[in-house]
Amino acid sequence: MEYTRNNVFAPLSTYQGHSYVPADDCKRYKWVSLLPDEGTPLQPNYVYVCGIREAMRYNQEASDCLFVCIIDKYLSEDELEDPGLLKNIILIKENRSLSWVLNKIQNHFCELNEWENKLKDIVIGHGTYQDIFDISEQYLRNALFALDNTYRLIACSKTYRSTDPINIKLYEYGYHPPETLEKFYRFDRINPVIESKGPSLGKPGTISEFETICQWCFFESTPLVEIVEVFSCEPMSSDSVELFSMMMKYINLVFLREQRDSHEAASSYNKLLQDMVYNGLTNADEIAEAAERVHIPLLGCFDAYRIAFPDKSKVLLGRFLDDLRSYLPDSKIIVKDFDISILNIYTGPAPADLYRSILSLLQKHCAVCGISAPFSSLYDLNHACCQAATAVKYKERLLSAINKDAQSGNVFFYENAVICHLLECGSDQGVFRNNPYTAKIEKLRRYDAEHNSQYSEILFWYLVLERKATDVGNLLHMHRNTVNYHLQHITDYIDVDLDDYFTRQGLLMSFHYVDVIRK
Repeated sequence: MEYTRNNVFAPLSTYQGHSYVPADDCKRYKWVSLLPDEGTPLQPNYVYVCGIREAMRYNQEASDCLFVCIIDKYLSEDELEDPGLLKNIILIKENRSLSWVLNKIQNHFCELNEWENKLKDIVIGHGTYQDIFDISEQYLRNALFALDNTYRLIACSKTYRSTDPINIKLYEYGYHPPETLEKFYRFDRINPVIESKGPSLGKPGTISEFETICQWCFFESTPLVEIVEVFSCEPMSSDSVELFSMMMKYINLVFLREQRDSHEAASSYNKLLQDMVYNGLTNADEIAEAAERVHIPLLGCFDAYRIAFPDKSKVLLGRFLDDLRSYLPDSKIIVKDFDISILNIYTGPAPADLYRSILSLLQKHCAVCGISAPFSSLYDLNHACCQAATAVKYKERLLSAINKDAQSGNVFFYENAVICHLLECGSDQGVFRNNPYTAKIEKLRRYDAEHNSQYSEILFWYLVLERKATDVGNLLHMHRNTVNYHLQHITDYIDVDLDDYFTRQGLLMSFHYVDVIRK
């Protein structure tokens, strides 16, 4: 085990002293010792306990070492204020012997080394989060919690417990209740902590009464387990943050082992679909062999869903997935970050309204779902997921009367996004950009901006709703005669004949180009 400057300073922090080691110092040290005999070279990356004069003498030539000294009464004020002279030196203002300082540091190092050996034994012995907490709390001396991504309590420290009201409820219920989650949402705690991908420090007085440090464990980019230390007994320090990170190193090993074991048992199809959707697997033989192994047919009736969350800060991904699996028990669900891809397999033609079973769930979590076109070969899964993702991408354009089945704004169909997708994929965008219909649409938009009118909107819906003035009026809250009156002005202003099929198609395609591609 190697040690940091914080590990050196921690056992001395209650005594008068000061560290002149730069705050961003990342060096690690092998052990602590008194200075060797005169003429014997210093060991690299060592901590030496010595007199201040010796430290100042060796400091320049042994920059990879750290020196801990008892302050010398003959040290001048100018020397104390010279950071270059005292660089890499920790001064202790106590009437103590060098051997006392050495023993303090050595005992702390031995404790840390003993702790790490116990952590290694737990990992080797297939221990649990609770096992790690049981031996770690005596070193951290604070309350520890492990929660899954539904905020259900998995493990907690037994000796050191938190008196924070939030944690008292957690002990009582075994999970964070809705009022606690509402507080998480209000103070935007969830998403920043997950996105940090490392230890995240929490200040007291907002959510918790105490300082906190927490970190998520990820499996295949999905946050599944959160570890939290609440500083309700001992105050937070640089050393305690490092000790938490040291514990997390072994927590992650336990986590990965558990996830791989449960992953193989519960989601044998997951690796195949992850590789096909996210990792570019296209080899037909590999797909066929893996599909047979996990009992997924190569041919049949399929469609794909892609679920996304416009505001990830308010998503409890674990609870959402638990509910989703209960709604779609036969579907194959895979997750990458906050994107959820779903493969639906049907024994006959795909039902047109399966998505209705998850509408309430989508609305509850403010999620959106794109639905691909049906397909018959598993090899097309990646293309189908891209279709579903494309439907989500163009949700603003599809959130309208044209998508009558999705007026809630949660479900979008690729079939309604095909034109937008084709325009985006066009090999020569100049064809769309410079065609005469695009110029007419932009002329109409400028007129609307100058006169506070809605001519472009009236024309768009007139084309979309197949020239049904009554339907346009109902949608825009106008009388049909008013719609027709405006249309006459529109056709005169941009000089078009709406009775001509090709004119109508040119205008509609240009609307899609201006609204979707240029935006």
